[in-house]
Amino acid sequence: MGKSKQIKKIDMLQKYVKSLSIKKLLLFDKLQLYSTDLRNDYKHLPASLLRVKSIIDANNIAQLPFVKAIYEDGVNELYLSQSLPLILQPNAASLGMIGEGTTIAVMAMKC
Repeated sequence: MGKSKQIKKIDMLQKYVKSLSIKKLLLFDKLQLYSTDLRNDYKHLPASLLRVKSIIDANNIAQLPFVKAIYEDGVNELYLSQSLPLILQPNAASLGMIGEGTTIAVMAMKC
């Protein structure tokens, strides 16, 4: 990839993150009206982990601007033997990069 193309993609990503930050600030301001605890804000993703203390508040939050969906937190079944090779995890682990303290996200972006 050429350097100018790489710079263009970085610039586009920075604009996306800035736009996302603004939307999250507006949303978090509105969340003060409800009984919630912010558990984790994934600054680089359009997602946050909240504890909502009532179903009524959850339904009201679902109607707010910038809220696309609400999912219940839970444990998912992992299919690591199929998914880890897709992100080359075995190769990284063999080099000592075990990812402790790291979040990995797979994103599809329309460029």
